[in-house]
Amino acid sequence: MTAGGRAARRGRLLVLLLLVAAGALGLPAGPARAAGTTTWTGLGADDSWNDPGNWDAGVPGPADTAVVRRLGGGPAFPELPAGLTVAGLVLGEGGNMHGGSIAVTGSLTWSGGSLQSLVELGATSTAVISTAVPGSAPVLQSPGGLVNRGVLVFVAGTHLHIVGSVIDNRGALRLADGSVLDNHVCCVSPTSTLLNSGTVDARPGLATLDALVLDNTGTILLESSATLALSLAPSALHPASQIKGSGRLLVQQRAALDLSGEITLAPAVTVELADALVTGSASLVGGTFAWTGGDIDADLTLASPTRLAVSGAAAKAIGDPGSLTSTGRATVTGTSTITLRGGGSSFTNAGTMTQSGAVTWSAAGCCASPATWRNSGTYINAVPAAATTLMDGIAVRNTGAVVLRSGRLATRLLGYLQTAGSTQLAGGSLVVPTGLVDIREGQLTGHGSVTGAVRNAGTVSPHGTTTGAAGTMSITGSYVQTTSGTLLLDLFGPTVDRFDRLLASGRCTRGGTLQVSLGAGFSPSSGSFVVLTGSPTNGSFATVQLPSATWRLTTTTGRTVVRR
Repeated sequence: MTAGGRAARRGRLLVLLLLVAAGALGLPAGPARAAGTTTWTGLGADDSWNDPGNWDAGVPGPADTAVVRRLGGGPAFPELPAGLTVAGLVLGEGGNMHGGSIAVTGSLTWSGGSLQSLVELGATSTAVISTAVPGSAPVLQSPGGLVNRGVLVFVAGTHLHIVGSVIDNRGALRLADGSVLDNHVCCVSPTSTLLNSGTVDARPGLATLDALVLDNTGTILLESSATLALSLAPSALHPASQIKGSGRLLVQQRAALDLSGEITLAPAVTVELADALVTGSASLVGGTFAWTGGDIDADLTLASPTRLAVSGAAAKAIGDPGSLTSTGRATVTGTSTITLRGGGSSFTNAGTMTQSGAVTWSAAGCCASPATWRNSGTYINAVPAAATTLMDGIAVRNTGAVVLRSGRLATRLLGYLQTAGSTQLAGGSLVVPTGLVDIREGQLTGHGSVTGAVRNAGTVSPHGTTTGAAGTMSITGSYVQTTSGTLLLDLFGPTVDRFDRLLASGRCTRGGTLQVSLGAGFSPSSGSFVVLTGSPTNGSFATVQLPSATWRLTTTTGRTVVRR
């Protein structure tokens, strides 16, 4: 070696010693690389994230943006250690990150490839997920996952496959029209899950969670004209869940929704059950519960002002055990059959319910322990004149107001029991061919027809549909008035269309109280009024209250007549 060569070598060794000494003292070895963008090249010795040979501008640091996407010769497969931090991450088609974990403090842009790593988005982070190449959707795969504390945006038309993995949303997750998050492996015991303790914001249009479990303790925001559809998988709305906005949450295609506690709906929100299942025990407060199909195997209360809207022709059922109670306004349209599956199954109207569709309420089994249909509010049967609302093998219990406005309310196999309240014939009819029309308390009133055997231990009062109008109640069957029963009759004029009458085609048994009153302005000096008929009539009223002492009661085999 020449003297010059030996001098150069000593110089290099001196520099090396100085660098080592600087490192030992914690001094900077030289100027730091400026923050920037570095792209995976895969040219290193292996797939290690920390191999500088795999990056075009060095291993990305906390201030850098890392870009991972398809290389010129094929896919990229970086393997991550735990505890990485970058300012930004771009994951494109052909990029496949696996292992470890990475925190993104700035922006995430994900348009393809797969994640098998844990990605955590900070409170100030924004992530945008899209499908850049049609038919090549991004994939989130176990053991990877995504934790969002910032803003996570799915652009319109995005399709994300989730394979046994979890999106944990603690911030804001926005779903544009056409967004689909699906469990790529379906459908037995799905484990792919969207955990939401923040806000899921469905933008106008349709977004779908397809075979993906939604586990919600936070807020679901349904914007105007937005539908968030839950399909195939079981999901859950836990106590204190809130559904805001004015759109629709659609539970469909054999999905299951477990409800618990009190769940608040904004006034313009609709939760629709269609070809799906509701389970649990819960109270919905506000909005509309639309039942277009599927089963309720839950104890579900729709607390006022929640609206119930039953519609369509698809089959519907309430499980055993199971109950549906409506305390607000309810409408029933369409022509479906609603099946109550057993003795532990019940429907209760405690609000105001109008039925205009000829729906059949049917029991799956009868009759030792029948399912129950209860009314403690106001029920209005307003089906078309030739149509029938059928209670098939169901125990009907009334303690509120039943208004038969049009068509027929009919029971089969079991009777009709009223223990309080009223049943009003207001243009419609009551048909009970088997069992009793059993008025234990309250009133049976109005002008119209009853088919069946009537037992009156309350009050029966034929009258017209307007104030001061007389009415005729025609009973195709027998009429029995017990010792506690009362028959109230008004006389408004001398002809049969001007005074109240009760006409039974079968046996008529008198008992209890008969009370006859004169309508305003009518005071005949004489007259004869046949107010009660039967074939035959028997028994006698224990108490008779006539307009005055000049009136008398005459009874024959088939008629009861008041005279003056």
